[in-house]
Amino acid sequence: MLHRQPATANDWLAAENLQKQFKHAAKDFHRGHLEKAEREFSAILAAQPDYPGAKIFLAQTHFLLGLEAAGRGRPPVAVMEIKQALRLDPDEPYWHSTLAVLLQEQGDPNGAEQECEQAGKLSPDDAGLAAGCGLGKATWPPAKHKNPREGEPRREIYEVGGEVRSPKILEEPQNQYTDKAKLVGLKGTVVLEVVIGAQGHVEEERVIRPLGLGLDELALRMVRSVKFKPARRQGVPVGVRLLINVGFRPPQGEKGRLGEGEQ
Repeated sequence: MLHRQPATANDWLAAENLQKQFKHAAKDFHRGHLEKAEREFSAILAAQPDYPGAKIFLAQTHFLLGLEAAGRGRPPVAVMEIKQALRLDPDEPYWHSTLAVLLQEQGDPNGAEQECEQAGKLSPDDAGLAAGCGLGKATWPPAKHKNPREGEPRREIYEVGGEVRSPKILEEPQNQYTDKAKLVGLKGTVVLEVVIGAQGHVEEERVIRPLGLGLDELALRMVRSVKFKPARRQGVPVGVRLLINVGFRPPQGEKGRLGEGEQ
């Protein structure tokens, strides 16, 4: 039988120091000290490239730094940060779509199109990504909302308000966190824009305010599984377009919560 060799005192000390550094870096991240967190997570990965959670934290840090740079009118820095985030975690569709918009604004339509295509592949249920990531090539909702099948009469999609009464959720769905989101303690609300048909089913959905780390895709699947009591206009069921909030609050075992967004 093989036995693992006992670790030396130096090994234990190095592991303990890395653990302390990781906890400190995570606190800096959650407090919004992103540049400091970036340096700390980078140092941890330099010392131990497979340190659990450090890569995910660092990717999220770079993405948030990119959003900050964009908000401050520094698009080249924003592009650099978000590309770095995607090198660490290439499976985030809304990071790709954010980069697509930035590249479009920077005069790189080919790069923008490639990023949008990748976003659509990673989140195929999002009608907004399929319609072009907001790059001006298509609008959402697409025309199929008005005429779902050839030969059927034209139907309208209404906004809730006035004589149009809101649809109601008949059964709250269950939802779980992704491992990545749990790892970094990500919480918040994914905002979706959806079209709910006259039969009470979601017909189209798109993310308009993502959280990342897989929670956006969970929110899309969650709302797609919901059965609604349809909206009504003058007592007749009608299709409506509205915002839906899907809230996520860690940790262990908590479910996402579904709620109607502001109109």
